Amino acid sequence: MQDSLVTIAINVFSARNLPKADPTGLSDPYVILTYTSLKEGELVKKRKKTETIKESLSPTWNNTFILKNVASESILTFNCFDWDNAFKFSSDDFLGKFKIMVEKNTN
Repeated sequence: MQDSLVTIAINVFSARNLPKADPTGLSDPYVILTYTSLKEGELVKKRKKTETIKESLSPTWNNTFILKNVASESILTFNCFDWDNAFKFSSDDFLGKFKIMVEKNTN
């Protein structure tokens, strides 16, 4: 299993033309990155979260994450949400999703 693990750097740079999710006609977007990693001999789902950018439909996060012990051929899922004020008693709004597969370089 150790041979099929990789360390990768991911930069969640920006998004453009996100949907309007707030009454102001804007959104407060953030991204949650989900991936599979090996921890103590078991595959586990891990998450990383960008900062929340207030009132933007084209945010720039420029957040870099170093992901260690990522299982080759696992899927990196990037879900974008609109942050909603906790006092509204509602959950954050889904804005979009992007997926990529991790492949180990054999060169």
